[in-house]
Amino acid sequence: MSPQPSRNQRLKRLHERMFNVPPACIAFAPGRLMILGDGEYTDDGLSMACAIGRYTWVAASPREDRRLVAHSEWARQTIRISPRPPTPTGHGFWGDHVVGVWSGLTAGRVRNRGVSLTITGDLPPGIGLGSSASLQMAVAFVMRELWDLPLDNRDLAMVAHRSENLFVGVHSGLVDQMVAVSGRMKKILCLDCNTFETNHMEIPSYIDLVVCDSGVHRALARAPFNERRGELDEGLHFFKNRYPGLTGFRQVSAEMLVQGAEELSPTALKRVRHVVTENDRVRRAIIALRWGDIETLGGLMLASYRSLKDAFDSSTPELDEIIHLSGGIHGVIGSRPSGPGFGGCTIHLVEHKHAAALVKRLRRGYKTPAMRTPQVFTLSPVSGAAVACFS
Repeated sequence: MSPQPSRNQRLKRLHERMFNVPPACIAFAPGRLMILGDGEYTDDGLSMACAIGRYTWVAASPREDRRLVAHSEWARQTIRISPRPPTPTGHGFWGDHVVGVWSGLTAGRVRNRGVSLTITGDLPPGIGLGSSASLQMAVAFVMRELWDLPLDNRDLAMVAHRSENLFVGVHSGLVDQMVAVSGRMKKILCLDCNTFETNHMEIPSYIDLVVCDSGVHRALARAPFNERRGELDEGLHFFKNRYPGLTGFRQVSAEMLVQGAEELSPTALKRVRHVVTENDRVRRAIIALRWGDIETLGGLMLASYRSLKDAFDSSTPELDEIIHLSGGIHGVIGSRPSGPGFGGCTIHLVEHKHAAALVKRLRRGYKTPAMRTPQVFTLSPVSGAAVACFS
């Protein structure tokens, strides 16, 4: 069931106005908050994240002309794609995520079927809340329903992930798509991107998650995101050559980093060090949560922020300022950027009784680059994507 039933009714009416037919189904998929982890950059990392109560909704109806026609209410744009192999724009365009999933799901399966889509939502794009994966998974859910595809949720996440990497051109990890389908109410998701193992852990009831938008938005395809992936690939290639049998970053030890310091480029060494230490932070955070030790989790978040800033060079002056401001509020337990950095938003773990003071502090003390009051809001972990059908 949709988290906002009124949204379903409104979207049904909008779809019918656009395409002169009612939708056959509507799906919704949540955004996500990244609490710890490197799963956005690597394919074998550990991540700690949660789905959040901001969503993308997609209504769908079948077409007979084999075309994809998608209208985005948010972007006020409509795309029309013919059955021939599509080409991505390469500019972070919202339609590339839709076309990539459609292309991935139709290849070899439902080549002769088209679809009409109407897209809406309340998940801000470009601020590090997983809006691209939310859109991808909502599209994937309605297409699976329309065409009765024999794919489970993880299969759909893999299709969307391949679309992000190969079609859109953003060489990200799998964590955003998996969180969008695997989230649970009031739970933090711990994901092993190597084995796809998921564990859900309770977040203490007295803890709020506060998010602050820095106002520095970015399209990942144009940000230094892929540059960081290239530097990590350089480092992994070095360690694979030096240590036969090594397959991923999870096998790189602190001793290996020390031994490789003289031969690996300083930049690649810094990037790999961040990933190796971040995986260790996630392991320690899982143990801390099991014991209800939220203070240790907060300290690990701050250590992660320092590593993102100093070793990964993915913070910005705006993110630094927000995190500095949050440190002056009693009850703030931990802070870091949510998402891959280079702008976007910050996440803060704060005791519930002090959350209002933090929100007030950030709204008054920080101004975006456009000299505006930032968006600051409190979020809670929610369940993952779902679909509703209509007779």
